[in-house]
Amino acid sequence: MKTTKQYLRAGVLTILALALSASAFANRSAVTTAPRDDRNVVSVRTAVSVDKLRVGASAKAAVQLVVAPGYHINSRFPSDEFLVGTKVQLDKLPGMTVGGAVYPKGAVKKFAFSKTPLSIYEGTVNVIFPITATAALKPGRQVLKGKLTYQACNDSQCLPPQTVMVEIPVEIVPAGTASAPAHPEIFGRKGR
Repeated sequence: MKTTKQYLRAGVLTILALALSASAFANRSAVTTAPRDDRNVVSVRTAVSVDKLRVGASAKAAVQLVVAPGYHINSRFPSDEFLVGTKVQLDKLPGMTVGGAVYPKGAVKKFAFSKTPLSIYEGTVNVIFPITATAALKPGRQVLKGKLTYQACNDSQCLPPQTVMVEIPVEIVPAGTASAPAHPEIFGRKGR
């Protein structure tokens, strides 16, 4: 029959063994897992070209990426098959029609880590989607959701690809309601 002291000793040894194995697993994981992009290389903002989208009307939605100085992201169609292209996918929202994404043309530049010039984005990048609120869409706040995938690089190396969730809030109003252009810095003065 085991004494209380033996149970305590067995418990302590079990906890110690679990802690050591967890530590070994964490160290092994740190070696084999790619580091996360904790450098805030890319910030993301979303916008709609109107302050309110009328039922039956069309507008534009944008996912804006701001790339930190000294870095770039691969364009939608990178020049190297091993690089991950920038891609924004929006989920379906019942009652809203979302057209295909319009990406800017990438700039072509040469970097030390690649033998061939690469197609990239630097600075501010806007990915634009045409959207239409159909008659089936109820007035009120709606949210277009989706995901953005990108790979950031500097002059000598590329970081692991990142996927982040994006949300684009859209205020839907009845047909005939006043609506004004918004975010001219992204969409221009007319906003449509």
